Amino acid sequence: MVFEFNIRDVADKTTNKNNKIPRSPKDAQHQLHKQYKFLCRSILETLKGDSDEIDRIALALRILFHTSGQSKSLLSQISPEIQLLETCSSIPLPPHKDETIDKDYKPFQGFMGGMVCMVIGSKNIWELTPSLCPSWVGIDEWWNRIFFTDWGIEFSRKKLVFCVANTDGGAHVDNELERCYFALTRLGSIGIQLFIDGTKHISNGPEKLVLPHIGLEVVSSLKRAFPDLCPDYGLPELI
Repeated sequence: MVFEFNIRDVADKTTNKNNKIPRSPKDAQHQLHKQYKFLCRSILETLKGDSDEIDRIALALRILFHTSGQSKSLLSQISPEIQLLETCSSIPLPPHKDETIDKDYKPFQGFMGGMVCMVIGSKNIWELTPSLCPSWVGIDEWWNRIFFTDWGIEFSRKKLVFCVANTDGGAHVDNELERCYFALTRLGSIGIQLFIDGTKHISNGPEKLVLPHIGLEVVSSLKRAFPDLCPDYGLPELI
């Protein structure tokens, strides 16, 4: 993609206040195509088993959706009315959970089924459970949708993406981590203990499954909204 401009116009477009030049629509579209490619590549790598790529998924999602103060998300610059694929629904807990979970582990009472649920009888007790009736919703509803709680802390797409991208390897490695995120990802704070063949297992959180799935929702949404900018790279279809 080639960008053309007249150098004499630069001074007219630059303000004394911020010394910046407005980004052209074509430039923004180029950036969207680039972030889409980054997102697809990282999802493909996670599907091959490289879970470290969730950091790059979180970073691409932050660029696409984060708006703060005078900083606008990439998607809001291009198409603020875009509809996002929503596959997160309320999932009931397994009926026999009390027979399997350690009775003294109370935090489980704060868990709410959403995009993930647990699978009894496996060391990896998290499994994605997307809705059988997906829908299309606006950016704000999709970005802020709560899909699980941990010790009363609600995790939306935005919160999970921010924790990874802002503090845990996406765009920055902070010297401190938010307490609830640390507990979720390092301590198995959801509070589920399983006994398999007499051995106790404490599960970590479901973020390594959730973030690639969120990425697939975005890929499906961008392909639908911008077919010329966001081609099919062979990722799984959610609908």
